[in-house]
Amino acid sequence: MTEAALQLDGHCMCRAVTVKATKTGETLNACQCDMCRQWTGSMFIAIQVEQDTLSVEGPVATYRSSDWAERAFCQTCGSSLWYATVHDGHKNLA
Repeated sequence: MTEAALQLDGHCMCRAVTVKATKTGETLNACQCDMCRQWTGSMFIAIQVEQDTLSVEGPVATYRSSDWAERAFCQTCGSSLWYATVHDGHKNLA
């Protein structure tokens, strides 16, 4: 693990979904496109994580929002979880 790496443990609003991953770097990604603003009610901000460390448990649903991306959310409370690119499955955690 690099000096900037940090173990993250998170959950959705109702705690039905748990997410664990190792954060890398100090950069946050942000998107203000119409679709991200509609999904979150504001801009979408994502945390960079090492994909092979990502562990998710609980009732997750995905919505194919475009030809190249899907968005995940908790089936119980509706909390946004991640945006993923379909061609490689890379997840950008909310």
